[in-house]
Amino acid sequence: MFINRPEIQPAHAARGKAPKHGTLLGRGIGNPEETLTLKKEHLVATLLFVIAFVFYSVAWRTAPVMTLDGPSYMRLAQEIRDLSLHELSLRTPGLPLLMILTGSADHPSRWFFYVSLSLHVLSVAMMAYLLRRLGISARLVLLFTLFGLLPPFVEPAAYVASEAASQFTIVLVFTAVVLWLMEPRWIWFVIASLALPLAAQVRPAYELFPLALIGCLAVGYACGLFPKVTRRKLILIAAVPALLSFAAQAVWSGINYLNFGYYGTSRMLPIALSTKSGDVLEFLPAQYGELKTILIPYRDQNLTEPFGDHRGEEYIYRAMPEILRHFGGDLTAATVNLKAAFIYLVEHKPMSFVGNGLRSFGLFVMPNECELCGSNGLSRSLTAMLQIGLELVFLLQSVALIGMGLIYAPLRMISRVGLSSPNPDSGGYIREWAFGFGVVIVVYTAVVSCFMGIGISRYRQTVDLLMIALCVVACTVWRDILKRASGRPSSID
Repeated sequence: MFINRPEIQPAHAARGKAPKHGTLLGRGIGNPEETLTLKKEHLVATLLFVIAFVFYSVAWRTAPVMTLDGPSYMRLAQEIRDLSLHELSLRTPGLPLLMILTGSADHPSRWFFYVSLSLHVLSVAMMAYLLRRLGISARLVLLFTLFGLLPPFVEPAAYVASEAASQFTIVLVFTAVVLWLMEPRWIWFVIASLALPLAAQVRPAYELFPLALIGCLAVGYACGLFPKVTRRKLILIAAVPALLSFAAQAVWSGINYLNFGYYGTSRMLPIALSTKSGDVLEFLPAQYGELKTILIPYRDQNLTEPFGDHRGEEYIYRAMPEILRHFGGDLTAATVNLKAAFIYLVEHKPMSFVGNGLRSFGLFVMPNECELCGSNGLSRSLTAMLQIGLELVFLLQSVALIGMGLIYAPLRMISRVGLSSPNPDSGGYIREWAFGFGVVIVVYTAVVSCFMGIGISRYRQTVDLLMIALCVVACTVWRDILKRASGRPSSID
């Protein structure tokens, strides 16, 4: 990823003119021909987005489609709307707030689908804008846009679930942070500071994501990849969004504590841990004897149920009514005791926890059935091949480029050997860092989804669009590497 780069002398510097904002080097609207080209790109992109929105609005008349998670989101939406929380919820308030705004608290409305579809289209548009700012060619950005608007990647917007909203918040964070590093403007700082807390409120999997962001920024700064960003501004973009995210989590946890005596954003943690500890329930000690007596028969029954997946991961839902009766109907007491029991199993049987998490990774990478894309075998096969192809290309590109980065980054941190200092106007190695940051987001999502949840492929849909964009970025990085190796100017030289 980080190789010798010749000193860059932009065209505007040679002419003695101030840089314009448009691409990584600030070029793009410096003369009438470039201005006309930019207008054509905007026109084509706008037409694609409008056509996609109209097409899916007409084609998917049954949307939004109810999911198994939908009722729990709607219950919390009703309670927030009525300003009266009745029970400790499985969900965080991000998606329920969107339901309230779209009139979907009691029944999923068509407006919920329109807003979710708009969020997906906006995600594609923001990512396309970022790619152009990173110096990616218009043809590759057009290819990304076409892929991002294909049915398998748009389908999450048609369900009463959090995938579309979660994708939007993650794209916002990714785009705003990268643009801030390229050009520290307050608009990107404000967007990042709002999007990061929203990401955790929409999906609890991203509650610890601020730590990953801080780590990526720290590594990039240590490697000298951000010549335009001062240390003060880097601390600002790392600390403020993270603090706001943790503060928002603390506020909602405090609300739950005041109402139910449970400090946490939701009661999902013991439910999630139950899917990774079902095979070692027999090892619960005597202090959890009653829970063990209740849970094991339900697990065994779930394992042998006909027409099921025979993985025994849904036993906790079947056991909850009896567990509640055991605790006299006290949901908080049941949640606290289940949480303690499953944490005990994770601590004392860690290899079982790791093994179950790794097995979930197989489900995470499986293609979605894409039921709204067509019921015939050919259409489903094509959508499956498309998703598998994306994952394979992303995996190969990530292993190769991250491997190069792991070799050259320590050299830059320790001795700056083999690396020329980038021209300050070039934006440094932002494109390479952006690729690494995107890979971290995908890996973080996979690890948390598989080890703290059942890891189904639906959880991966949050980062499918990001993976498409990273594949496009990787193509440009490889092209530049080959050009530099042959002595030709790269795409940002």
